Amino acid sequence: MPETGCRRMPMPEANIPFAPIAYREVSLGTRPREERVFVSPDDPQADATNRIDALAYRRYLDRAFSHPRPDMLRFEVRGHDVVALIAPGEGEIWFSEAAVPTRWDYVAVTEISIAMFELERARLARAGHPLPDAMQALLNQTLPGTPPSAGEASYADLESPEEIAQRRAAVIDRLRAANDKVREVANARQTVVRRVMRRGPRG
Repeated sequence: MPETGCRRMPMPEANIPFAPIAYREVSLGTRPREERVFVSPDDPQADATNRIDALAYRRYLDRAFSHPRPDMLRFEVRGHDVVALIAPGEGEIWFSEAAVPTRWDYVAVTEISIAMFELERARLARAGHPLPDAMQALLNQTLPGTPPSAGEASYADLESPEEIAQRRAAVIDRLRAANDKVREVANARQTVVRRVMRRGPRG
């Protein structure tokens, strides 16, 4: 006997995309605010120089904020601007505009100096000129035995352990202060609830 009625068809799984995190964006420029710009806008290598500064600044900010989780706080280079992407919640606590460095540190100065040497060496090579001996000697002395092509990992040992500890402590202090504030609010709410319960219902 044939089946009667409607047969229930299996429903496809719902494919609901997760809502993207609404990051707050803060423009930080291409370099620490107290560092002067020495390249003229009409310099043919101005774009390359600004790019070097921006990339060094992004790496510097990662160090300054103790290498936060990218989903919470991260720094991106957009054109010649460095933008902080701050996730709501812990990201807002981790980031502090007051903690944004105002001057280059030794690691950034080293990175930029070597990158500028490499830029100048490439320019001279295109023109058919060798790098002057004085510039080559200074380049060799900056990181003895370590070629610039080794990448930014080569510069990690140049960072001061004291600065690393201070930056990490500053982040921890901000997180602790935020947690203390949350506990204070929670305790205040509990106090209000207990007072209301002691009074009982009003007749």
